[in-house]
Amino acid sequence: MGLLDAQRGAAVDVTSSAATIIVVGLGPGPGDLVTAETRAAIARAAVRFVRTADHPAAGELLPDAVDVGVLLETAAHGRPAHGPIVEALVAAATDHGEILYAVPGSPLVLERSVRALLADGRVRCKVLPALSFLDLAWARLGVDPVADGVRLVDASEMTTSGGPAASGPLLVAHVHDRQTFGGVRTVLAGSDDDAVVVLTLLGHADEAVVATTWRALAADDAFPADASTCLYVPAGATPADTGYRRFHRLVRTLR
Repeated sequence: MGLLDAQRGAAVDVTSSAATIIVVGLGPGPGDLVTAETRAAIARAAVRFVRTADHPAAGELLPDAVDVGVLLETAAHGRPAHGPIVEALVAAATDHGEILYAVPGSPLVLERSVRALLADGRVRCKVLPALSFLDLAWARLGVDPVADGVRLVDASEMTTSGGPAASGPLLVAHVHDRQTFGGVRTVLAGSDDDAVVVLTLLGHADEAVVATTWRALAADDAFPADASTCLYVPAGATPADTGYRRFHRLVRTLR
C-alpha cells in the first residue's frame, strides 16, 4: 500500500486548479500552544497530512494523519530536499479537492516545503498563522529582534553559503548535529571565549536555555544538537569572516 492509499477513500473529481491545501502550524511544542483557528481547521479537514509525526502536538491532534516526512530526501551539501513531499501533497489535493497539511512551528518560518507549495501554481494554499519557536526564543532571551537588529539564519544554509554577509547579533536555527555546529563555528570568526546561548526544546517541559561560550560548547560531549536546537550569538558575524565567505564562494564556483 502506498503512502497516500490510506487517504484515497474520499477522492473527488476536481481539476488541479481547484486543488486547495490548508497549511497550519502546530507551534513549537505541545498541543496547548496550537491556536483555536488551527484546531478548528484540523477538526474540519477530512484528509490530513503532517510534516512529521514526531511533533508532540501531532500525536495529540492528528493521530490519524499521514506522515509525509518519510519522503524527505537528502540533496547536495546534506540539505533536505522537499520535492517528493510537495509532489505527494499536490497529488492528494488534486484527488480530494482540499487537504490539510500541518507543519511544526509556524508555516512561514524556515519551512521549505511550505515555500515550495506557495510557489506551485497547481494548488492554492491557505496558510493559517501560528506560534513560532522564535516567539519563545525572544521571550527567553529578553530580546527585541527589531530594536536589536537580530538576524535569523538557518544553520545548514549558513554553512553552505559561507555565512551572513553583515555583522550583528544572530539566531542560528536548526543546529541538527555536531557537524552542523562545527560548520557554524567555522563560519563565525571570533574568540573562543565569545558568548553564545543555546536554546533547545522551546515550549516543551524539558526546554533548556544555557548561556555559555564557544570553547565550552566545543568541549561539551552532551551538547544537545537536534532539530530544535538554536544558537543565539550576541556578537554575530565578525569582519574577520568576510574573507572566508569570499573564499568559500570561490571554491563552490570552481567545483
